Amino acid sequence: MVLVAADCTGHGVPGAFMTLIGNTLLDKIVRVWKITEPAQILERLHEEVQIVLRQKETQNNNGMDATVLRWKKLPNDHFKVDFAGAKQNAYYFEANQSPLLSLKGSRKSIGGLQNEQIHFEQVALALPAHTVFYIGSDGLVDQNDARRRRFGEKKLTEVLEKHRLEPLSAQKEALTKALASYQEAQPQRDDILWLGLCLA
Repeated sequence: MVLVAADCTGHGVPGAFMTLIGNTLLDKIVRVWKITEPAQILERLHEEVQIVLRQKETQNNNGMDATVLRWKKLPNDHFKVDFAGAKQNAYYFEANQSPLLSLKGSRKSIGGLQNEQIHFEQVALALPAHTVFYIGSDGLVDQNDARRRRFGEKKLTEVLEKHRLEPLSAQKEALTKALASYQEAQPQRDDILWLGLCLA
């Protein structure tokens, strides 16, 4: 199984257009070209976005940040998990254990003018069943309060660790309430995508 969480540049129509391009290209990369290695998916997606938008000629700098997870069940009740990120991280609890662990994405986005000497790195893990992964956009941690302070990674970690033994639906509710309480009357400043995945 392959799961991609992407955060496209732009809002409104430009953001929707970039989302359509990304979805179409990912479908071609995974389903047609049969590329399933997370780092290779990101490398190919980066190349294809540059080609489709003619970015080297037009200096168009649109693109996306993304996380790719691939997992496969092993015979010993474990899972092989492969991760690669384009300026996005992944977080996980190993079979409901604390603390929350993280996997760092590469310091390179998809599309636009990037340092081509940087390549997307892939991490491989063998993890027990019931390990829970979280991936998503930076819209959650970047949301500010009335004093323009970010929700931040530390607060996110605290909420996830406090509710780690609860079902994902309850974790979602707790995180939603924590964000709403922090945000108060401040408008949402960015799109928010946050996914929880339990390996079972």
